[in-house]
Amino acid sequence: MSSLLRCKTCGFIIEADKLGEVCPACGVPRTLFEPYADKVSPKRRVILDRHLHPVAVHLPQAFAFAIFAFGLALLAVDGEAKKDLEVTVTVMAWCLPFLAAAGIASGIFDGLVRFRKLSTPALTKKIAFGSTFLALSVVLAILTGLGGFSAVAGFTYWIIGLGLACLGCGAILGLIGGTLIHSAFPG
Repeated sequence: MSSLLRCKTCGFIIEADKLGEVCPACGVPRTLFEPYADKVSPKRRVILDRHLHPVAVHLPQAFAFAIFAFGLALLAVDGEAKKDLEVTVTVMAWCLPFLAAAGIASGIFDGLVRFRKLSTPALTKKIAFGSTFLALSVVLAILTGLGGFSAVAGFTYWIIGLGLACLGCGAILGLIGGTLIHSAFPG
């Protein structure tokens, strides 16, 4: 690996031999870069640079959004389209707890690699909101598994509400996680 440079304007880090005439992130001239020393060991850097957790959490968040959106669509359609959407929401709801659990597992791994412990203030919040997301997704899966669409009046509103609650947890997790993406203990 060649020496690293950091953009003084936006903080973008790049290998010196890969930098062109401008910052790939913000477009300022090359002259606004300074030498940068990575304080994370190469072994840990390889793991962190894979961004396993940020990638893993996109799928449960996408499923939560789709469940919410399809729940809203259920209010507007009828007949075969409604039945198809109900099946789609049910299958997605059954998958969501497994995806949320994978997101939590990748977050725990990332936290241990990044900070060597899980008791930091930000990670404690992420664990709480991740656990809430998981619990909501389990409730969603159980409710759809009970076949409530046809059996329970107002069931679609429960699906919309739970989907929205999962989205809220996902948004908070993303905001907290975004502040941590470049943080890591040295060594």
